[in-house]
Amino acid sequence: MATYRTKIDIEIDSVWHEELPEIIVKIGPEWRWAGPLEKATHFSHTWESGKGDAKVSVELLNKQDSDTVGNKDKAVVIKGVRLNDISTDKLLWQGRYRPRYPEPWATEQRKSGQDLPEYLSAHTYLGWNGIWTLDFDIPVFTWIHRIEDLGWIYD
Repeated sequence: MATYRTKIDIEIDSVWHEELPEIIVKIGPEWRWAGPLEKATHFSHTWESGKGDAKVSVELLNKQDSDTVGNKDKAVVIKGVRLNDISTDKLLWQGRYRPRYPEPWATEQRKSGQDLPEYLSAHTYLGWNGIWTLDFDIPVFTWIHRIEDLGWIYD
């Protein structure tokens, strides 16, 4: 069985005015970091595995309604993702954000006919508690080739 080296780098920034955002970052099958995020931070992890699925995720845990005051907010921003030292905006936009919409706001929106989708695509600003996930395939170069629409690949 062939093994593949997979390296993920992710740059995450915070927006806050009173209390730091609490986050959980997971990279690959085992790597995890949890804690407050004060400023732009780079996370990186490398592992070896066979073919299969993998992911990187960022979860915002402690946003309260009171954290948004005028132009001030509490949020997490995914600034960039590199897979095996390759980075393009198209890779970053493959992530899906699953917000946990706050109540009673979410119920009010649904009652007024507004659609609140389960997932938001091409979002890198986590303004509600929730999780942003980038799912990809290993070997990552093949996955990038498909995402970038670079044409046919001979297996």
